[in-house]
Amino acid sequence: LMKGRLISDLLHNIMNNEDLLLNDPSPIRDYLYIEDFINLIFYLLDSKKSSEGIFNIGSGESHSNLEVAQAIQTFIPLSQIKILSKPRKNDIPVCTIDNQKIKKHFNWQPKYDLIEGLSHIIKAMGKVNLINH
Repeated sequence: LMKGRLISDLLHNIMNNEDLLLNDPSPIRDYLYIEDFINLIFYLLDSKKSSEGIFNIGSGESHSNLEVAQAIQTFIPLSQIKILSKPRKNDIPVCTIDNQKIKKHFNWQPKYDLIEGLSHIIKAMGKVNLINH
């Protein structure tokens, strides 16, 4: 797990039976599951289409820090979310990727949404039994 990154930090909290700690619930980010990114890389390497140009890569869907914590909480219902009210200085409030160009040019679409990606990660951690997910 990479310290200082939202999902990694929240997963660290779960692994240590701690509350889900949020410094700031407000920032909104676009999350792309790693398997989607890796599959895209392989697809691009095998593609006969020109990949010249700049392409934004992301899910095209954004979620606030609070929404991410709440999504994780659906897997670990006993966990509590604690907001520390410690926003990062100069943090960008909203970061959403417009992935229309790569979707159109390569006919690519992410397969996993936030909940599915989190489900795979939490299952791989072996920490909890995800009966409902």
